[in-house]
Amino acid sequence: MTTDNTYTPGEWRLDLETWKRALIAGIEPAQTAAGLLVAVTLAEQLRPWLEADMRRAAE
Repeated sequence: MTTDNTYTPGEWRLDLETWKRALIAGIEPAQTAAGLLVAVTLAEQLRPWLEADMRRAAE
């Protein structure tokens, strides 16, 4: 991975997989409504960043 926040498509995919695993790991143990709310809020906050990376990877 590069340090200037640019990725090749292969690097981006690896990065997306890392984030996806982290989100799933946060949602799975959310046994309470509050825990689920925290996990979903995190996912919503990350969405613009992931979408921007997807657009860059498609270029």
